[in-house]
Amino acid sequence: MVPDNLLLRRYAEEGEEEAFAELVHRYVDMVYSIALRLTQRDAPLAQEVSQTVFTDLARKARVLVGHPTLSGWLHTSTRYAAHKALRGEQRRRRHEQEASTMQANDSTTTAGADWEQLQPLLDEAVADLREKDRDVVVLRFFQNKSHREIGDALGLGEEAARKRVDRALEKLRSHFAQRSVAMAATPLAAVLAANSVQAAPAGLAASFSAQALAVNATALTAPSILSKAILSIMKTKTAVLIAALAIIATIPIVVQHRRIIQLQDELTAKSGKGSAAATRLGANHKVTLADILKIPDHNTRLRELIDLASGLDAAGVRSLLDQLAKSPFGSDTNIEESILLDRLLHMDPQSALAWSQALVNSTQRKQALDTLFSTWAGMDPAAALNAAGQINDAVLRKTLQNDVLTDVANYDPQKALGLLQSLPEMNQSRNLRNLYKSVFTTWATLDSSAASAAAMKLPATRMRNFAIQNVANGWAEADPQGALAWSATLPAGDLRNGAQSAALANLAQLDAQAAIQFASNVTSIQQKNADLATIAQSWGQSDPSAALTWTDQNISGQAHDAAVQSILGQLALTDPSSAQTYIGQMADGPLRDQAITQVALNEADSNPQETLSWLQSIAGTSTPSTAVMAQMIEIVNDMASVDPQTTANYVQSMQGQPAFNRLVGQLGMNWASVDSQAALTWAESLPANGGYASAIQGVTAAIAIENPQLAWNDVAQIPPGEAQTQAMAVVAIKWSAQDPVQAAQALASIPTGTSLNYATTNVAKSWLAMDPTAASAWVNTLPAGDARDGAVAQIINNEGANSPAAAFNWALTINNEGTQQVQLNNLVQTWAKRDPAAATAAVKSTNLSAQEQTLLLNTIQKQSTK
Repeated sequence: MVPDNLLLRRYAEEGEEEAFAELVHRYVDMVYSIALRLTQRDAPLAQEVSQTVFTDLARKARVLVGHPTLSGWLHTSTRYAAHKALRGEQRRRRHEQEASTMQANDSTTTAGADWEQLQPLLDEAVADLREKDRDVVVLRFFQNKSHREIGDALGLGEEAARKRVDRALEKLRSHFAQRSVAMAATPLAAVLAANSVQAAPAGLAASFSAQALAVNATALTAPSILSKAILSIMKTKTAVLIAALAIIATIPIVVQHRRIIQLQDELTAKSGKGSAAATRLGANHKVTLADILKIPDHNTRLRELIDLASGLDAAGVRSLLDQLAKSPFGSDTNIEESILLDRLLHMDPQSALAWSQALVNSTQRKQALDTLFSTWAGMDPAAALNAAGQINDAVLRKTLQNDVLTDVANYDPQKALGLLQSLPEMNQSRNLRNLYKSVFTTWATLDSSAASAAAMKLPATRMRNFAIQNVANGWAEADPQGALAWSATLPAGDLRNGAQSAALANLAQLDAQAAIQFASNVTSIQQKNADLATIAQSWGQSDPSAALTWTDQNISGQAHDAAVQSILGQLALTDPSSAQTYIGQMADGPLRDQAITQVALNEADSNPQETLSWLQSIAGTSTPSTAVMAQMIEIVNDMASVDPQTTANYVQSMQGQPAFNRLVGQLGMNWASVDSQAALTWAESLPANGGYASAIQGVTAAIAIENPQLAWNDVAQIPPGEAQTQAMAVVAIKWSAQDPVQAAQALASIPTGTSLNYATTNVAKSWLAMDPTAASAWVNTLPAGDARDGAVAQIINNEGANSPAAAFNWALTINNEGTQQVQLNNLVQTWAKRDPAAATAAVKSTNLSAQEQTLLLNTIQKQSTK
């Protein structure tokens, strides 16, 4: 049998896909079985994880050629990928979790009961072994290798391999015993041999291999392959061409590079029989783009387009693109546009760029530029990067530069670094950080050691530190233990701390206790607290309940609050009931308000009524806090937009609760904005002590926003009383935003009282913003009293800064002595800072009592001497 490393070498260096397919065939059962265990027997998710692992294998083939045991790397990679996939699935699977975890293991082995105990612990135990021990376990029990085969793979004798397996088994047995699963080494071996690997579903190996190769095509060869392939295809007119285009039409073009290359020899070896469109239309008819776009079969349409473009120069291809952009088929011609744009790019790159930038529609322009630069980066990355730097749109410019460097980094990180270093730093300083991030994060996921070595060789500048930090981020995502060990080699300081934090965050998701143990040994108290908070937040993504309990016991201060907020957000997704219980025990404050908002936002979509009840229970018999009330109002608005009548029935059931009137008013406003008559009918049906006044206010406020006169007429029909008075005030206030003169006239109908005072103040405020002179004249006509005093206060606020003397004179007209004294004192404080002499003269000229004058003059004296 051909060794794994030789198959990898054939694929990495020669592009031999059959070699990669053989590797997938060898390991698909093992990888799938590990993924199945770690995803709680979720078969679709296990297949996604397996696909990710084999795609990574294809991307990292060059690096892994020298790896001693591929099976050990695959075990570790599968474990990381499964944990990452589970984190991403938590929201979607929250309501499915119970069902998915109850799926039974169909194992028919006699050791079934033992396997049920071992299964959840197995991969964690194997991961905890030293690499040499892990390799022999994977080879023996996951790959069913004999001791002799293990010895051959590891350069050991058969007996030495046997002893190493026995020692590794004993370590596993000890690991399980510490977790209350007791078993002797011999039956443990039997259980592992019988159950560790099960057959993957039929066809998965071929599927994984094909997809990994397709997705990874750009990692092994530059994107220009597609361009060359299309140019080659343009020379053919055969049935094979139709088959090739069928593939292109169903899968994104960018992942078809290698498949198209494989077809080139066949396509160029065959001769065509002429255009089907031309035959159908007649020998003397010249086929046009319009003719081609009318062809119903997509594959035939693409073939005809390639035939047409193959005989044109750059100007002709650009003309076709112009016609295509104006065609009525819209987004249905994306592939056609890509083919023509690719053709033009090879003939005249600047023309292709100019055409793409000239597109009026921003979405089409971005799509065309994405397509253009994706291909250009493979043809001539330096030219592509330079052209991207000339794009006027700053956001798009940064995006395209980033995409070019990322594309190049995927197949040649060293070249990407060279391109990055060629950029003028002074002109690109704001964007350089993002570009360094793209190159070094991508590089670190492909070859962490090479990326770290390259980063360390950079000149000692800010960008070197930034590159090292992003190596740490990429490395930590792929191998947190390795990244943690590497971070210890960095110089003490922020650089090491940042790398260490990135590694600990990723490690905590896989093994929180190992991360905690490491952080506990950090000598700096400040750094230790920061690391522990990072671990808690990361741990919270996989086990929020345990992380929350640990955080409360081990972290304090701002680090504790930051960790709790992050963990509660995750707990709200996976176990909202536990999150609600925890919040109920929290002390009042900003942290509790943030937690309430997180849980309410998450739960309101699926359980609005239950969430509303929970929020009310938090408030108890007290008026809800601002945060709680904001969420309650948001939920009522969302419910009312779907079914206002059902929402009304539910809100009415909350009568007697502190938030009841606010919610009734909000419901009335929301409902009236959609159906004012139905909302008004509902509001009028409510009893006086059952939210009637609040509902009327809400409904009329919504109507007044659109038609204040109609709202006023509706209010006039309401029986006299407090509800009508309050509604009139609301309508007058809304009216003043459109027509303050009419609003001011309406105030005459409102009885004296709190509602009139409030309405008068707000009408004055709106009118002063539009026409201060007319508004002041109106206020001057108002009778003395609290309503006028409120309007005068608005004039003082409006004029005090620019015309303190005028504002002072208005303050003297205030009827309420207490209110007058407050306004005068505030005015002279400000006035004295600018012109104490004028302020003093003004006070002395008034008819105020000697005591009042003395108080104001003392205020002026204090302010003028500061």
